[in-house]
Amino acid sequence: MVRAYMEGGEPGKAFSIFCEARSLYRDFQDPLIALRASWQEGQLLRDLGHLRAAESSLLQARQGFSERGLLYEVAVVSLDLASVYLRLGETEKLRETVADMVPIFTSLGVDRDALAALLQLQQADQQDKAALELIRFLGARLEQLPKRE
Repeated sequence: MVRAYMEGGEPGKAFSIFCEARSLYRDFQDPLIALRASWQEGQLLRDLGHLRAAESSLLQARQGFSERGLLYEVAVVSLDLASVYLRLGETEKLRETVADMVPIFTSLGVDRDALAALLQLQQADQQDKAALELIRFLGARLEQLPKRE
């Protein structure tokens, strides 16, 4: 339900449901579920405009996925993080995040167009609509990759 409300453009409702379910995530005591919850919380906070809190949740999720060698998840969370930095106007952090993503995208086997878009994103200016489109394009390319278990 949270995802449906997020995709439906209703982050407030999504966040309300997420908060109600938060205790279930903790009770489950599975580290991957906790990481996915942190990631989702970061997305929700970003969509609600709480960018610093979103940054914190997304950094935590990205670090946890990285420690477990889950490169696909690291790549997708990094795109979410890049969108936060873009909205904050923090171009240096955006560039660092993108630079960290290049080897991950390469190891995932993304095509040359996606790598070119990633490099173009590294040069993006703050609040640039084209940069947000590049992030959406890269996310779509990652979704096309074969799923890895």
